Amino acid sequence: MRAVFIQAFLFYTLCNQALCATTPAKKDKAKASASPALHHTGHAKAVKASASAKVQNSAVAAATAGSWPSHVPNASDMINHQGMPQNASNIFSQAGDIARDNFDYVEDDIFTEANYHPSGTRPASAQISSCRTQGQIAVTYSEGPSDVTAKIVRHLNNFDAKANFFVNASWLYTQQYAMVVQNIYNTGHLIGMTYRVPNDDSSTLTDVEIRDDIVKNAQVVESLIGVSPKYVRLHYTPERDTRTEAILADLGYVLVGYNLDSMDYSHKEAIGPNSIEDVYRGAFVHQKDTYDAMGSFISVQYDIPDTGALNAVPFMVNAINDEGYSMVRMDGCLNDPKPYKKSATTLQYVSDKFSLEQQNYHAGQKPVPSNLLVVETEPNEEDKMFMKGDSGAATAVPSTMTVMLLATLAIVQWIL
Repeated sequence: MRAVFIQAFLFYTLCNQALCATTPAKKDKAKASASPALHHTGHAKAVKASASAKVQNSAVAAATAGSWPSHVPNASDMINHQGMPQNASNIFSQAGDIARDNFDYVEDDIFTEANYHPSGTRPASAQISSCRTQGQIAVTYSEGPSDVTAKIVRHLNNFDAKANFFVNASWLYTQQYAMVVQNIYNTGHLIGMTYRVPNDDSSTLTDVEIRDDIVKNAQVVESLIGVSPKYVRLHYTPERDTRTEAILADLGYVLVGYNLDSMDYSHKEAIGPNSIEDVYRGAFVHQKDTYDAMGSFISVQYDIPDTGALNAVPFMVNAINDEGYSMVRMDGCLNDPKPYKKSATTLQYVSDKFSLEQQNYHAGQKPVPSNLLVVETEPNEEDKMFMKGDSGAATAVPSTMTVMLLATLAIVQWIL
């Protein structure tokens, strides 16, 4: 009888993790949870299908591929990620609580129901779309991390160049990707956040529900790097979500747009007219021809599979360097010495050792040697190491399945 009970308990527990789901939607969710790379692979296929849509005059073309809806952007996004499993979000909320215990807070700076001001019908919040200093460019990546992110960062590190990664918390319940974010942060790149409203529809939520969801997502990132993102990019929606923008502003987050679309969703060649390098050089030439001066840029790429972002890195850096521009983090771009929030629930901004005006802050890039202007086709051992933790990184959060299995074993041992 006891053995039957144990088997039934294990079956019930695993079913709750969607491993024995019967509907197609649940099977897809279970498959994606078991192999996070399938999320990105599926979305990449949708992006590939969408890339055939014609994008002209900064218009946004929408396309759908199977069960993976996708938008080819010239605005803020290109892919729709699935939401974070509830169990995973609970784990990260607990981890965030632990991380926040390491900080001292000013009580007046913490959001409570009493001092929170709903956004109402406020107008759209301002979005940062360029740097304050001519000759600077903040290269940003959105919607990662994915299986290509470590390779992108390795290239950037080889050229002593810093970038800005707006990570999507939906991916970070996976230990592999959590470690990638930790290592991105520990090598001096800036971590921002891509925020997606649940179901891409804020009209079904109250202001407090949106606020709580924003905080929950930021706490996921905070649990990994010890500080909360300050700079946020909204996930693409067909219509601008000014209500969510206003709530983000109320919470002390700074919205980041861009003025240079790399078009990496359609420009996938390493060199030539269908390359990201060509997009960058074209933007720089147009700026000079039009204004007879250097400009300042915030560019956008998507560090997901099946875009041109990975192959473009050495050629992009080479183009930036050839035209005399300097790659900067968002804090250098905006002359902001405090580019993070102390926590997801506070208005207090803080710096870290890599921030502007700190000893380890770095801007600029090295010239790219001709022998490195190549497209890699084989995996690199450094990329594998980049996905592993090190002594300087925060403790990685265990996967939901690991926690579930440990809990199950503990209960079974208790029964026996």
